[in-house]
Amino acid sequence: MPEEARQLSSGPALVRMTAAFPASRYGMLKRQQHGIEAKMEHARQLASAGMSLTRRGLVIAGLGATAALAGLAVENTEKALGFWELQQQGQPDWRFCGKCNGMFFSGRDGTYYRQNQRCPASGLHEPMGFNFVLPHDVPGSATAQPDWRFCGKCNGMFFSGRDGTYYRQNQRCPASGLHEPMGYNFVLPHKGIVPDGSAPLSPAEKQILDQVNVIHRESCGTTLQVDPQLVGVARRHADDLSQHPGPPGLWEKGDPNKQGHVGSDGSDAATRISREVGRVGTENAYVRYYTGSAPAPEVNYALDYWRNSPGHNATMRNCAYRTTGVGVAVGKGFVPAGQPNAGAPATLHYFIQTFAQA
Repeated sequence: MPEEARQLSSGPALVRMTAAFPASRYGMLKRQQHGIEAKMEHARQLASAGMSLTRRGLVIAGLGATAALAGLAVENTEKALGFWELQQQGQPDWRFCGKCNGMFFSGRDGTYYRQNQRCPASGLHEPMGFNFVLPHDVPGSATAQPDWRFCGKCNGMFFSGRDGTYYRQNQRCPASGLHEPMGYNFVLPHKGIVPDGSAPLSPAEKQILDQVNVIHRESCGTTLQVDPQLVGVARRHADDLSQHPGPPGLWEKGDPNKQGHVGSDGSDAATRISREVGRVGTENAYVRYYTGSAPAPEVNYALDYWRNSPGHNATMRNCAYRTTGVGVAVGKGFVPAGQPNAGAPATLHYFIQTFAQA
């Protein structure tokens, strides 16, 4: 007969929001084009009159927005997406390099910044294709990632990370040593959210999504959207737990009342969500073990526990959370300490659900 599962809870793991860059609308951008061109011409006139466009400041004077740049809102989506917000900022003159396939800043006339160019292939970058206009320093959502920076040594773009230190160990500036972040905090768009049901969830993951959405809808009137990035965070942590069964297992690390949230790299849920998704979020976790033959993952046990746990139930009903991901993993291990038959061989089922604000 199956042993009872160990049921442990988690507190919320909070991380900072990122920025949004929803897809632009061609027709509306065309109607905005004349105003943008006028502002750019004004900037050129200022430069001709003696205004210094310094490398450190990366000043692009008078530039209006060339795409919709604002946070998402339910009440008025079109307005919230920023289609009326001409004051939002973007910087042009980012180019594709035909030699190294990287992106670099060429400057307005393509010559002012040549002295600092360092192409990894050799010599100077070779600009090709489009003149990219990149959003920067804007509020955001799940569809864009901040913390992309201009390097004052090589003119390239690199990812600095939220605090500028986590990713330093992997930096390689073509000029030498580490990149030198300067100027704006660029926000690059990506496809961050897909409609409910369109992510390739397993049957168990889909069952959790559907049942938690029933609970979420009761309190909020809306359902959580599946974010593939959050699915990845949940699945990787569930797999991490299953691959480190101990004894003692990875599940048993951390606060006795909040086990199951420490990764094999020492990360907590907040860190994982921050570095991979970059938004405010939290994580619910549950494990069930079997000392005999094990059935397929039984979602109802995880859901029943989360419903009856004040902390987990509050998370599922928190209307600030708009997106979610689910991960379920199965692994061989041992009965956790403190349980009947502790240390005996067992099959463990790990259930992880991540939540994040939009």
